[in-house]
Order: sequence, then structure tokens, then C-alpha cells
Amino acid sequence: MKHRTVIRSARWAVATLGIGVLVAGLGATPAAAIPAQPPPANAIVPNGALPKGFTSWSDVGHVQESLDRAAGRISVAAHRGDSGFAGIRVAVEQRTLQVYWKGQAPASITRLVNTLRRDVSISVLPARYSEKELLGEMNRIVMQFRGSISTVAPNVDGSGLTVGVAARTTALAPRVVSAVPVTKVLSAAHCANLGDTAFDPTFETIGTVTERDAGHDVLLIDGSAAGFVFNNVIGSPSTEFTNRVIGALGNFVGDFVCTSGAPSGTQCNIKVVAVNQTITLRGLGTAVTGMVEAEQQNHTNAAGNGDSGGTVEQVASDNTLVFAKGTFTAFDDINAPTPCTGNILDTPTRSCSWRVWYEDVLTGMGSFGASIVTG
Repeated sequence: MKHRTVIRSARWAVATLGIGVLVAGLGATPAAAIPAQPPPANAIVPNGALPKGFTSWSDVGHVQESLDRAAGRISVAAHRGDSGFAGIRVAVEQRTLQVYWKGQAPASITRLVNTLRRDVSISVLPARYSEKELLGEMNRIVMQFRGSISTVAPNVDGSGLTVGVAARTTALAPRVVSAVPVTKVLSAAHCANLGDTAFDPTFETIGTVTERDAGHDVLLIDGSAAGFVFNNVIGSPSTEFTNRVIGALGNFVGDFVCTSGAPSGTQCNIKVVAVNQTITLRGLGTAVTGMVEAEQQNHTNAAGNGDSGGTVEQVASDNTLVFAKGTFTAFDDINAPTPCTGNILDTPTRSCSWRVWYEDVLTGMGSFGASIVTG
């Protein structure tokens, strides 16, 4: 029997390589619903105290964008061949990158770092283990203790692994999907199966699920989207507006992101605390890899039931623009519960958390050979 999956309004757009197909994910608008003229843009203003030393969130966005771009170049170079690379922390508050490396970094990395130092501050620090060593051990632990652990991730500084036992399980949010714009829609695999039909909240058809990667919790819906996403004034979900998508960025420990799901609406001041994490989804027993863990800094709602597949975005220095960062997968309502916000508040079947997990958008698109379509 085919199922119906409900999705929020439009998020990102991406194109699959070689066949010219757009892929929409977080909160994608169906083809028939994409307006000729998108609704007016508005600024996204995160809630909560600014990081120390900053006077505006636009300043935060400018610094983080510069650091992320430099981090992305180092990460790509570090993953060419066997190396001692351990991790990168985007230390926004200190306006610097902290690159962790086991042993002596090769000359090519040293040259790249010196080039990037013309624009950003970078420290190269010693690590006990490389990322490759830690990921290998992580995979061994996941296989050996399957069912006994809920999360495992390499520490960004290369000092070891952080493991969560089964009492700290992730809560699945399977009811409502949001998505990221691409001619096909990029969303969360746990929300639907191949052949299921996806609908928006008004029950207008978005399309059919055509591809699915459960190991990374991503799927593609055969629908359409544009290069803009919907957000709202934080705390006021009825004030919906659009923001142009200007690209996709990788995720690094220290990044500040926002989430935007169907029930919860837009939530910001959420900080990445771990990357490359493997988690087990409560209720499914499914191990999902490549997860990013993030925490709302005021311990208010980051996401909850019904937000699955929703947009994770980074606000640019021009805070009417956003970068795609990921698609929402899970939350921790056991150890990090908090009152729900948005269109649906706390109910017997709805709960929320200040701790969430999402799939990195670059990893998710890589599962299908896709790339972001910008607005």
C-alpha cells in the first residue's frame, strides 16, 4: 500500500549531476505551487545573546562564512589520501579556525594554511589520533555493540571517541516532512519509503519518493522547487517570508545554524557540537551515519516531532540570504526536553528538544550526485 507523506513549504533546490534534475529538500514547494514571484524577503534575526565580542548577528554571519569557507578548503585537501587530519573547530567567538593534526602536516597543507591566513586566523594544533583512526574504531564499536549504544562520534580535537549508551536514545519525528529545494526534493529517509507520495500541508501533491539512502537518512522526491526557502520571525510562525539560497556549506564544530520545520517554525542560535556522528534511531533501531549534533544555546526548542526532513540553514552576513546546511533527522526528548514552539505546541504525541541531529547537506546530496540550486 502506498503512503502519503506531508511536507512543509519550500526550502533548498539542488540539481543532480549529468541529468539536469533539480532536487528540493527541506520544506520544498511543489511544482504547481512555486509562485512566479516569491513572497517578500525578510531578515532572519536569531534569538538569544550574541557570541562574546560581536555586536550583531550579521557580523557573526560574516565571520562564520569566512571561517567555514577556509575550513572547507582545508577539509577537502586533508581528505586527499592518507593523512593525520583529525578535525576542525570553527571558533566563531575567537574568530579563528582550530585545525587538529596527528604528526607533521604535509607541505601542501602548510602552504594552503599559510595562504588562507591572509584572510582568517588559523591555529594548527596536535592531535592524539587521526580522524581516519577514530572513524575506523567507531565503526568497530557500532558493529560490536549494536543496540547498546545510541551515539558515537570522534572528538574534533582527535583525543578519542564520545559514546552515548542506550539510555540516551534519539527520538524519531516521523509524521511530517519538510524539505530542501531541488528539482527533486531532498528530505529525511525515515519519513517515507520508495513509491510513497509526498504532500504539502495543504495536501497538494509534491511528488513520489524515487530514491532513498537510509544509512544517511536522506531521500529524493520527484517534485520541483525554487532557489529560496521559507522562514518566519522567531516565536511568530504566522509571519512567513522567503530567503534566497546562495549555496551550501559543510558543517564544523562551532558553527551556528538555524532549523525550520513544519510545526516548530524557524529556530536559531543552535550550535554544532559534533560531526561525523553515528546514531541509532529509537523505535527503528536504524544506525544512521554522517550526523551533525547541535544544541540550542538557551536550551529552548531546536526541533521536535513533525519537523523531520526540515531545513537546517546558516544565515549569511546579509541576513536575508541563507546557506543550506542539512536536513533534520532526530532530537533528544529524554535528556534534553524543552517546551515546543511554533504551530503545534506540546501534546500527548508531540515533544521537543534543545538537542538535535541532522544530516550534513553535502553528504546528503553526495548520496545522489546532486548539488544545490541557488536563488
